[in-house]
Amino acid sequence: MRDGSYPQGIFETVGADEMLRKNQPIYFERNLRNMVAIARHWRIQPVFATFAYSDRVPDPPFDSPAVTGALQEMNGRVLSLGQELEVPVFDFASVFPTTPQLYIGAVHNTEEGARLKASMFADFLERSGLLPN
Repeated sequence: MRDGSYPQGIFETVGADEMLRKNQPIYFERNLRNMVAIARHWRIQPVFATFAYSDRVPDPPFDSPAVTGALQEMNGRVLSLGQELEVPVFDFASVFPTTPQLYIGAVHNTEEGARLKASMFADFLERSGLLPN
């Protein structure tokens, strides 16, 4: 999009919303299930986290309804699978601010954002009793 070479190929005729609607996140869910099974096999405590992004920072394609809808769907799957598989979930998306100065684009963090993110993850792990003594 930024260099003018998008859309090309199938993306010229099929919109992201249609692609996402026809391709449900079955592989994403399967991958999470497999990671949990492998972690548990090796006696490692799995932990899930939702994905935070800022809808206040214009950043194609992350500012399209189709992509933000897919991110919300992905986060919903993380939350429901965490409950189903009894895996602790840090609902990071619900607590991380969408303040533009914490982001480079809609999904990557500035240094300030990365420091806050690290602090929030550490606090979650500590509060949840997930850190070894």
